Amino acid sequence: MPASQVAEWAGHSIAMLLNTDAKCIEGQEQEAKKKIESVFGSAGEDDSSADADGPGAE
Repeated sequence: MPASQVAEWAGHSIAMLLNTDAKCIEGQEQEAKKKIESVFGSAGEDDSSADADGPGAE
């Protein structure tokens, strides 16, 4: 979410949002990473389990 959009919704300038409200999102990085990994998989996973008969297989 762009900071400019959040600031507009909150009725703040971007500077005020980042200086005042940013502390509210502190600590949410791990939760965001978990959500992303649940959709796309872990960054450490390899693609070796891909179907060998898929596109490009000879």
